[in-house]
Amino acid sequence: MADPIDIRSFEGIATVLGSRSFVPVNYEERHRAVGDHLGFDVSEIIAAIHHISLCLRDEAHLRSRKRIATLISQSNADATAFIAGEVPEMLAKLLSVGTHDVMGEFVNPCVNRLISTNIGTTLSLDHTTLISRLFSQTTGISKRRRMNAELAELRLHIQRELPFLTETEVGDRIALCILGTDALRGTLGRSMQAVFAGAPYTAEYPKTGVPYIDRQAAHPCPVDGVTYDADTTLRARLDALESASDPQDRNRFFGYGAHVCLGKKIALHLWAQIQDSILDRQAAVAVTRFTLRRDDVFCVPEEFEIEVTHG
Repeated sequence: MADPIDIRSFEGIATVLGSRSFVPVNYEERHRAVGDHLGFDVSEIIAAIHHISLCLRDEAHLRSRKRIATLISQSNADATAFIAGEVPEMLAKLLSVGTHDVMGEFVNPCVNRLISTNIGTTLSLDHTTLISRLFSQTTGISKRRRMNAELAELRLHIQRELPFLTETEVGDRIALCILGTDALRGTLGRSMQAVFAGAPYTAEYPKTGVPYIDRQAAHPCPVDGVTYDADTTLRARLDALESASDPQDRNRFFGYGAHVCLGKKIALHLWAQIQDSILDRQAAVAVTRFTLRRDDVFCVPEEFEIEVTHG
């Protein structure tokens, strides 16, 4: 399979992500081919893909998207209450005088709590979870096996806690966990690091945890003056939007058109609350350690340590 072709212009990114001439790559076939060839179970991965709108096309995409949108809408009051009631308290602890692990003390538990409001039961995925690596092309055999096992455990957890749900309703909740976990962890972590390092406070996230999204041409399609053959995979580099002079362009981190992120509204509400809480504390914060984990899909901090000297 040929390497994806990077698209970095804002217009090209909009075309690749917003045009119906470009469709999601076939994640199911990727995982199935590896599992069949090497003889290991990928059934939970495949089952999850059938509920992830970013992996689906045509009517299957529309049905999944509608169900996920309804689930998010129904949980909006709980998510909003968490953001208003608990996030300021979590940040007050994080910004108390001393040395703090931002990912361990705030980002990871915050993401777990927020997604828990969406799925209706307590989520406790640790920082090593592989469920969002489903989008990876390079994950090795042992990690794919572990990913499949983690998804099976997540399914059992939801079924035990919410035994009245249908199989479809369980699958949709698994999809929300996959879509939200690493994307939000990365976006929050990198954006908070940028703010602590002096980036201006804006309504938009300054950084993204999702550096790119791949799409496949359904037929010969022009992008930035070049016509690409059908089945060509183009890689829309969302991280290029971080340098946008117009801050509204950074809202495009959430995608375009039919595949725009359904969690955009609540994610922006969370960011607004985080910034307000940081401003209220007026803490003196220095980033003393910051590294990204090795990952071919997401940009997620592995180490993120701060020193608070006044708060």
